[in-house]
Amino acid sequence: MCCFQNRESMSHDHLMDMEFGGEMMEIDDDEMAYHQEPERISNKTAMRMFEVLKILGVGSKANVKLAVHKSDCVVVLKEITDQGLRRIPIRELNECKNLLEIDHENVIKIIGSIAFTKFNRSPFLVLEFLHMDLEAMIYGGGRYTVEDIKTMFFHMLKGLDAMNKKGLVHGNLQPCHLLLSNTGILKIADLSLSYKLPINGEAPEIKELGALHYRAPEILIGDVENLVKTDIWSIGCIVAELILRRKIFEGENENEQHRLIQEVAFSGVFRISLGNPLLCGRDAIDMAVSLMNVDPEQRPTASEALNSAWFQENLQPDVSNLVETHSGKRYKSAFIEEVV
Repeated sequence: MCCFQNRESMSHDHLMDMEFGGEMMEIDDDEMAYHQEPERISNKTAMRMFEVLKILGVGSKANVKLAVHKSDCVVVLKEITDQGLRRIPIRELNECKNLLEIDHENVIKIIGSIAFTKFNRSPFLVLEFLHMDLEAMIYGGGRYTVEDIKTMFFHMLKGLDAMNKKGLVHGNLQPCHLLLSNTGILKIADLSLSYKLPINGEAPEIKELGALHYRAPEILIGDVENLVKTDIWSIGCIVAELILRRKIFEGENENEQHRLIQEVAFSGVFRISLGNPLLCGRDAIDMAVSLMNVDPEQRPTASEALNSAWFQENLQPDVSNLVETHSGKRYKSAFIEEVV
């Protein structure tokens, strides 16, 4: 018998009112031990702890489901469907392994993992549920201010700085991988293409590249000497997209993407195009442009960018007002990216 009440009759608003917060963290250690001791997984101790409410997306390597734990906390289940990946121990999967290294308010939290066993035919990651992504914010038609952009920008950099301090590169930052909690905290998500930089300083093997329109120019030409700064470029592109409500570089292939970057970056068009009335301040425009310097050595690190004078004034703690305004987009989320 299912461990959950029938929630079919629950309203959308009721589901959205369910706080994630600390409730999930109060689950007994014994109940959550399944992700530490895979041999304990069974039909009763694993998947029956969750009731699936909604299919959020289906991808070639992972399916994503909105679910509720028996404690009444809403979570996201990322089901690994790729046959090759299912042979890898769940805690050795790239995304799981890297998320377990980070505990930061601006990086999505992994709550647990469910191993592949004879009782459970698919391994799962259990992730905190976040209400909407930045892509929905940009193209949803709602309004946001320069203060809102500054706050989200600051959160991006804090999350990236936390990753960098663990030697991690995200490798696929884009608006749909930046999610907002119901309290207005922006969090970096989908670490499926992330990788850890080798201690010996050698460039890691990159098996798959991130989204073309946010890819740094050095990656486009095969230079992987300074991978930490490639995420900085991506954040610059995302901030420009927040300003303009359109992608700043939108090539159809790698050659065209590189050509567009070269044409814009070495002309006055770059700075002028960012002179949107929404961000009528030299500090703001200088900040966005500095992150998209074609020379990675000239880009600031996340830590350096966080110390910019622009962040010293009118910085809001969160953008909870935007989550309320865009409540109709809350279910839009981007966990369907492929897992590597």
